[in-house]
Amino acid sequence: MLADNSVVVSGMLWSGPPSRVIEAARSSRLQLLTSAELLTELRNALDRLTARVLNRGWPGAEAVVAEFQSIAELVVRAEVSAPALRDVADTHVLAAAFGGGANLVATSDRDLLVLREFQGIGIVTPGELLHTLGLD
Repeated sequence: MLADNSVVVSGMLWSGPPSRVIEAARSSRLQLLTSAELLTELRNALDRLTARVLNRGWPGAEAVVAEFQSIAELVVRAEVSAPALRDVADTHVLAAAFGGGANLVATSDRDLLVLREFQGIGIVTPGELLHTLGLD
């Protein structure tokens, strides 16, 4: 399954359902997927966050990205056409999920959640994912 960067950032830095998704991956109860494009976006998001709010007492973007890479499987994105997307940047998420053979995408992104499904891949919140997998 693929957790988009909204879930990864929240899960790696704070508590709540996204952190339980990350913990399930750390303990091998689920396999997370990512792509080179999503890792670049993650690094950029963490750099922006660092500049605004995370100045003290945290390991930095590179350390967080490295830790996430250690628990996620790197996949090659597929070429997908998603004309119904409200945010075309979300194509990276769907392309990685499709390329990696994911059955679910966990996200907090409303632009993805409104789809509920993309080419057979379910799109759910972190809480819905945890419930579906019996990890709540």
